[in-house]
Amino acid sequence: MKVVFWGTPEYAISSLNSIIQAGHEIVGVVTQPDKRRKRGRGSHPSPVKERSLELGLRVFTPKRIKDESDIKKQILSIEADLYVVVAFGQILPSEVLSKPRYGCWNSHASLLPRWRGAAPIQWSVLSGDKETGVGIMFMEETLDTGPILLQERLTINESENCEQLGKRLERLSGKLIVKSIELLNEKISKYSNIQELKPALNLLEQHKTGLKINYARMIYKSDYLIDWNNTSINIQRKVLGLYPNVYTTFNSKRLIIKECETYTQYYVNLNEQQLYTLESSIKDFSSPGYIIYIDKIFGFFVSTEDQPILIRITQLEGKRSSSGITMIQQLKINIGDKLGDM
Repeated sequence: MKVVFWGTPEYAISSLNSIIQAGHEIVGVVTQPDKRRKRGRGSHPSPVKERSLELGLRVFTPKRIKDESDIKKQILSIEADLYVVVAFGQILPSEVLSKPRYGCWNSHASLLPRWRGAAPIQWSVLSGDKETGVGIMFMEETLDTGPILLQERLTINESENCEQLGKRLERLSGKLIVKSIELLNEKISKYSNIQELKPALNLLEQHKTGLKINYARMIYKSDYLIDWNNTSINIQRKVLGLYPNVYTTFNSKRLIIKECETYTQYYVNLNEQQLYTLESSIKDFSSPGYIIYIDKIFGFFVSTEDQPILIRITQLEGKRSSSGITMIQQLKINIGDKLGDM
């Protein structure tokens, strides 16, 4: 099959590689334009562009595909059997969606329609979902509304962050895309175009999945700041779901929280005396955001709206990540110190 691949982040590379390894021909790659570097001059390409150039593929980088007629015309002039879209980052116009003979297919990192939109992996963790998955859907003009060709579920582990979950989902995406192309390839000899083919694919309409529609909006910089007035489980979900960027402040410096654990996850490891000492410390602090207990092996506890939360790994502004006694010495913390002081 001849495929035009649409994708941008590192997450999409596994799918690109899988299509090639399965013996299909990538006749073009469309990705987001190069971005300016944070420091210094110049810009850097998207991960998909970097990989595509390594493979010697033809690459297009429209800023807004629907507005750039010249680039759009070049892409549409390529003879392709289908388009595969994996985290491209732009809405495709109708003339693009209708171009390939056997359709435009999107690999989406959610059990649709549980999380439609830009950040399904993050929101599945932020919301405490027990499972997620990947769905291959036929693309329509509206956002993530198309019927599903294939779908597979994954259990979300309790301590799994979005980066770890994303790695598992990207491998699953590559597997399902190849399986989907093979399924299409088996049937195309009988049908001349996607309109004839669709009824034979037994696509699952999203309203028949039994799942409620939710929108995984984009993540903003303001989302990364911890509010200690929140519950401990919601704070932990934020650390996991927005890893590794969640932060608070301490002594007027940014303090990134990379790993934490709720009180109930921690106290099962304590003996009776340790548990008594910890619970006595908790009673002394009713306001959220205070360091209430220090464990030189595991880290330090911070008060929240409900139960305290154990901070295991941090990265202080200008420093490397640290844990245990190294973290405690680096931060020079004491019981009663306040986090979120800016």
